[in-house]
Amino acid sequence: MQQKTMEEKTGDIIRRIETGEPVVAYLAHPYEGGSWDEDKDADQKKHVQRNLMDSRADMICIMYRYPNIAIINPLTNFESLADSIIPIRNIIAAEKRILAKVDVLILAGSFMQSAGCMTEFALAYHGYHIPVLVFDEDLHILQPVSRN
Repeated sequence: MQQKTMEEKTGDIIRRIETGEPVVAYLAHPYEGGSWDEDKDADQKKHVQRNLMDSRADMICIMYRYPNIAIINPLTNFESLADSIIPIRNIIAAEKRILAKVDVLILAGSFMQSAGCMTEFALAYHGYHIPVLVFDEDLHILQPVSRN
């Protein structure tokens, strides 16, 4: 059986989204909090909290517009571990395991300026061969992300 190309996989995901079939997505949104083990100054904490709120808003808006998409948001999934004794490397490993299991990666927020989002993109697209999508502000699929 011949493997599908990334373009074919992406087309399948878009069709599933548009026809209401179930899709599981991983939402990559900037965190930019630095190491969770460091003490954060007040401005950095506000910036992190703003990104957490923005990621929640993006998730809610996408799921409202496309109720067939179940979104896994690692920022909110692992938020409670930020001040725990769990090492950041263990949290990142868990995020990678989740990313490997989803149907699609959705890039949101200022993802192009985020090293974390770009790492998730590279891992999803090049490592796991998972389609990657970006939505415009009206939540239309802007265009599939390609290797270019």
